[in-house]
Amino acid sequence: MPAQRILLVEDLEDDVFFFKRTFKRAEVYAEIEVATDGAKAIDFLTRHAETPPDVIFLDLKLPNQNGFEVLAWLKQNPALANTKVYILTSSGEPREQQQAKEMGADDYFVKPLLPEQLREALARH
Repeated sequence: MPAQRILLVEDLEDDVFFFKRTFKRAEVYAEIEVATDGAKAIDFLTRHAETPPDVIFLDLKLPNQNGFEVLAWLKQNPALANTKVYILTSSGEPREQQQAKEMGADDYFVKPLLPEQLREALARH
């Protein structure tokens, strides 16, 4: 099976480390690109619109443009609108979970992401 192509949109270096470690522990091979803020995520996706990632893991609390702004941009872009987007954030607020779902997020995870959650999410993809 070819490697999953993943875009992680996360501004905290420690969270990037733990995310990558979760892939290793789940024994899931993936090519992981990291964008450290919302504007960089949009720039990356614009440059790679012809070959978008298989899945985007998107934090909500980001500098420059927050995760909701990135999600809205994604869903309005015809070339990227069907890309799987999983929210991965420290907020377990039901209101934010509902908003993400209404905006088209495919799933919502509260950090830390567990290896079992990762395997299940990617299996659904």
